[in-house]
Amino acid sequence: MRIYTKTIIFLALNLLIFTATPVFAAEIHLDAHKSEINSGEQFLMDIIIHSEESLNAVEGQLVFPADKLLVKWIRDGNSVINFWVEKPRIEASGIILFSGITPGGFIGANNTIFSVIFEAKNTGIAYVVLQNTKALRNDGLGTETVLSTRDTAVSIKLRD
Repeated sequence: MRIYTKTIIFLALNLLIFTATPVFAAEIHLDAHKSEINSGEQFLMDIIIHSEESLNAVEGQLVFPADKLLVKWIRDGNSVINFWVEKPRIEASGIILFSGITPGGFIGANNTIFSVIFEAKNTGIAYVVLQNTKALRNDGLGTETVLSTRDTAVSIKLRD
């Protein structure tokens, strides 16, 4: 009986120690709507955030190959962001900066931060990535949350 009690206590402690606690996290990802396009063609890329907790601020950089992609337009009118600290803009060749807040916060899936209309310039693979991203919780303290990114690649081929 004594070994049985020790085994139950051991198993219970391991369950408490090694069971993962839920981590509230957010993800920013890129949605190009197409993975293959023709040279000279324009396409839309959305920058989307998903969060299981209320967030009220987000910032980062969208980095793209300027030799392969040309920014035709940046759209922020349908954004989950209400106030731009740094309205999405081209900072340097191949870099779009963005930083904004939403008083009261936002939560859930498929929240558009902004969109970019690109024109494909040259053939090859265009890797578009998010860098230096940060999101803050809507907790009154501006606590930084765990934020993952999901980048994308677009294959550009010669026009048929």
